Amino acid sequence: MNFFHTYISPEAHIDVNDVLHSTMLSEGRLVAKFETELEASLGINKLVALNSGTSALHLALVLAGISVGDEVILPAQTFIASGVAIKYVGATPVFVDIQYKTGNIDPNFIREKINEKTKAIMVVHWAGYPCDMTEIGAIAAEYGIPVIEDAA
Repeated sequence: MNFFHTYISPEAHIDVNDVLHSTMLSEGRLVAKFETELEASLGINKLVALNSGTSALHLALVLAGISVGDEVILPAQTFIASGVAIKYVGATPVFVDIQYKTGNIDPNFIREKINEKTKAIMVVHWAGYPCDMTEIGAIAAEYGIPVIEDAA
């Protein structure tokens, strides 16, 4: 078996051709169909499909009201997109140590970094291991700050 050969169905080739011929590469019929079907499947209203995880993090920060002068706590072990999205809105990334066993942000260190400039906590569920959202959610609730989850 060749692990480097990705199967692409004939239907996908047709869909890609249709999109290319429509000249609507970032919006269009297939994106709208995907959003509608995903909304119905997940029971979510006003779902928005984006082009990347970085765009999703950026949008989440904008919707959370994060801007210049704010600080966002995130794990020291992450993909560059996490910090870049924070910089996109003019905020400062504040890195926190991780748990040895999971590679996820260590809730014990989050509280130490929270100050009056802290406006959000961004967690990254590392390598398929979910963060301790119960503990992180309790810390966020205590300080009245949102949690943005990166599960890419």
